[in-house]
Amino acid sequence: MKRYFVFAAAMMALPCVSAQTLLHCSDRTFSLPSVRYMHKIRPADSCATVSVTALPEGLRWNEQRRLVEGRIDTEGDYVYNVVVNGTDTVPVSLTVSSNLPMPTPMMGWLSWNVVLSNVSASLLRETADAFHDKGLYDAGYRWLGIDDDWHCGPERPADGIPAPNRDRFPEGMAAVGDYLHDRGFKFGIYSTAALATCDNKFGSYLHEDVDAREYARWGVDFLKYDYCHVPSLKLGDGTYQHQPTAEYLYGRMRDAIKRSGRPIVLYMCEWGSTKPWTWAHRVDAPMWRATHDHRDGWMGRILEEDVHKQGIGVWQALQIWPELWPYTGVNHFSDADMLCIGIRGRGLASSIILEGVSRRKEDGAFIKDGKPYLGMTSDEAKTEFVMWCMWSSPLMLSLDARDAIDPEDLAVITNPELIAINQDAMGQCAEYLGVRNGVQLWAKDLADGSVAVAAVNLNDDPVEYTLDLSEVDALDADAVYNARNPLIRSDEGSIKGNTSFVLSPHAVKVLRLYATD
Repeated sequence: MKRYFVFAAAMMALPCVSAQTLLHCSDRTFSLPSVRYMHKIRPADSCATVSVTALPEGLRWNEQRRLVEGRIDTEGDYVYNVVVNGTDTVPVSLTVSSNLPMPTPMMGWLSWNVVLSNVSASLLRETADAFHDKGLYDAGYRWLGIDDDWHCGPERPADGIPAPNRDRFPEGMAAVGDYLHDRGFKFGIYSTAALATCDNKFGSYLHEDVDAREYARWGVDFLKYDYCHVPSLKLGDGTYQHQPTAEYLYGRMRDAIKRSGRPIVLYMCEWGSTKPWTWAHRVDAPMWRATHDHRDGWMGRILEEDVHKQGIGVWQALQIWPELWPYTGVNHFSDADMLCIGIRGRGLASSIILEGVSRRKEDGAFIKDGKPYLGMTSDEAKTEFVMWCMWSSPLMLSLDARDAIDPEDLAVITNPELIAINQDAMGQCAEYLGVRNGVQLWAKDLADGSVAVAAVNLNDDPVEYTLDLSEVDALDADAVYNARNPLIRSDEGSIKGNTSFVLSPHAVKVLRLYATD
């Protein structure tokens, strides 16, 4: 079936370049010491020639694949130069450190999709306990975050100090932080770079220092910092000049966090509207939202500029990521938003703005084609999780862990072989290799030298697909590879040249290929 979709201007899949307008990839990179490093160089002009000079010891230029690779053992800051068309030089900075804020993507949970404003201390305590009981903590999900609506009201308290809703947080936020820390979790809070949050509670603009100090006192480990209601700069005569840049607004909170004395991770959530992948490193943000809100379905809709009337499904994410992958690396991750796997249509926010889904007036239930809407199909949910892993997106669950989790969903989100692809120490995003017969092909280099390959069926019908190894420049089409299917955790024998399989509608086939020699 032919699909159509109208993107808001901020979401158009257009090439993004560095400040020098020469590269369509990051010019700020990170690595753990003695871990394989890889930086794929992509010029903004696809016809341009590229070379690299002044490489630090331990790194080399792979001209055939147009990437820098190797290992550096000594921690420190390094610089090498990318030369475009033999004349223009772009310096690339590389920090090698064992103490990076986010060496691998964040794994955890956020409250918004399922509970909306019903967030509370008891919800966080019960969620933490459920994560332990259901194996989610052991699988690596350690960052639990309170989203919007924790506030005492729309207006900031008279003393200026942020305070939570006392009915839902009777012992205060520090008690929540203590409970989560005692259970081995990191604690997250939410605010926005404006005077009001997305749900019209008080924001942090012009109050960054007092908020950061209070978050530090509460024991906060990460701040999800949204972008609703961003302000205009007000002149002395009361008129407005222009809207400040996102970099300026997020930089204000970065500076306040530094002054707070606590190493709070700044998790930017401005939906990709200002291409944060090109500047997030300048505000010390190791992760940033790159899309509008993700919903529990295959097809979302963007109806108008109102952020509450925008939402994308898995299909839209698959259209957006082909332009984002070159910017990802260690400590530098684009976020595809909260995972909806496991919600199964039970979320309060996650079914809004999906194609063909509506809400009954009498009871608020979501319906599609006259039947209860049950969220993504099992194949779509698996595709979502696999591709978040392939993209090195943060894995932030949003299901209600206090309820029973579908055993199939639980097996996927705790699958150690898929999580290992997401948490790979080299931090690469899968490279987009194109679409054929409605099937996208992606390949991800991994630190041990193996390559993960994923084929995603965008069609509404089954399709037979042949994976041709010659299409993957990380592989040798004449070599023999041992194939492991991490989704079903089984070996699939050896592959040379190509292999064929049938993909169900909206399904994914993922293989991890190991060279045999």
